[in-house]
Amino acid sequence: MLIALRPRVTGSNTGTQKVKGYLSICRLFIAALALFGMGTSLIKSIYLVESVGSLFHIFAQFTYVSNFIVAMVLILVSLGKLEDKYILIPLPSIVVTYIVFSLFISKGLESEPLYNIIEHYVTAFYLMFDYIFFVSGRTTFVRSFIFAISIVLIYLIYVFIYGFMVGYYPYHFFDLNKETIENVVLLVLFINIAVIILFTAFFVLKVLQLALYEKIGINPFSNKKEAINLQKN
Repeated sequence: MLIALRPRVTGSNTGTQKVKGYLSICRLFIAALALFGMGTSLIKSIYLVESVGSLFHIFAQFTYVSNFIVAMVLILVSLGKLEDKYILIPLPSIVVTYIVFSLFISKGLESEPLYNIIEHYVTAFYLMFDYIFFVSGRTTFVRSFIFAISIVLIYLIYVFIYGFMVGYYPYHFFDLNKETIENVVLLVLFINIAVIILFTAFFVLKVLQLALYEKIGINPFSNKKEAINLQKN
């Protein structure tokens, strides 16, 4: 019985490894694309639009922060240094980047340069697609939530301290010299609530997805169930 099952399992393993290989290439490509978008945007800021005074100035841009974290996570996952379930950690931040940009900054997709489309649309939508369809497990809620919300909280603390010290706010809706404190506080609350809702929604979605796969007896992510059946036989 064991011998009869071996060819099928081996073939399935080979197919799974091929899919994982293609997925790793795709993740590396998106990571490179995110870094390309960041680099192009920085070059334009330095030479065409405004002078980037220092590294501290660059970190005041949440678009750069969120895209850089996404790129690093995708690279580590692709190289096998990090489990794919941790894609959930930067996911809310990059989706919030898309939401805030599309609601408060962008004048329309057709008017945006390529690097803006990459930074604010491509990266966010790819990461959602990847997490929903290809991530093979779920994280511990509390620990991952702390990391996810910390990205936003640390950034917000930094940007207001930096803005207070040098007078530079990267986005007009954060500028305390132009906006009322009430409006700024409301937007900060909106961003944090959005991150919490998005993280919880994606986490619950993955839990339900994995529970459904287990209930109907399939696992498109791995061959664990097949290996268990092999041992039983």
